[in-house]
Amino acid sequence: MLLFDPTNATTAFGSLPRYLQESRGLLVSGDGGELIELPAQPAESSRLAVTAKLKLGAEGTLDGDVLEVRTGTAAAEFRDQVASLSDTERTKFMERRLAQRFSSYVMRDLVIENVNDLTSDLIVRFHVIAPGYAKHAAGMLIVRPRAFGGGSVPTIDVKERLYAYELNGPSIETEDIEISMPNGLVADEMPAPQRRSAAGVSYTSESSLVGGVLHFHSETRVQQCVVPRGAVGDLSRLFASIHTTERNSVVVNSN
Repeated sequence: MLLFDPTNATTAFGSLPRYLQESRGLLVSGDGGELIELPAQPAESSRLAVTAKLKLGAEGTLDGDVLEVRTGTAAAEFRDQVASLSDTERTKFMERRLAQRFSSYVMRDLVIENVNDLTSDLIVRFHVIAPGYAKHAAGMLIVRPRAFGGGSVPTIDVKERLYAYELNGPSIETEDIEISMPNGLVADEMPAPQRRSAAGVSYTSESSLVGGVLHFHSETRVQQCVVPRGAVGDLSRLFASIHTTERNSVVVNSN
């Protein structure tokens, strides 16, 4: 049996949009009908992969290229946000996203590919310049390795919450960020690798400084659509941990 939503113009044929996963549908036949359970799609069917190759100037300016590749539900939801926008409006949409990351920046050369081709990955490319990204303090340079990412981590009010928590559906988000550092710098403090999981969500991250290049890799994997009320506290603590980890900085100084 093939399940899909014929009214959804941005979800590929044969896939279910997020709002229908782990819900119920009415199956109608000649003899009547019955309610059936609509499944959650596997996490591998919805991916966001962010890759950035950047260079950090001695004065703290970050400069380089960013590539975002979306598949499945992640692509469908992004298409839904930008499909009806003009080129100018799409630029403003992306600039609002960058404003969550940088206090000062310039974006140029924005390209969004395959917005109307539901059979292909949705691809976003752009160049960014962010003055003052790294901070100088006491002769050291402080740099946040996670310059980009799929989105901000939500905050859950567990105390007032009475019901289950709805996630964005099964998905995998990865980030691979490389920042070429100014010559002669070595790491003085490096964030510890992270590996955490709770309530159907797992997160790993690792930073390293090798050959003058600061590397950051992370993976967030969501396995379900809904978290029961009894597990929301565990999920909230996981989100808080991710929020802290992704704002950690590397401290470097001259060799």
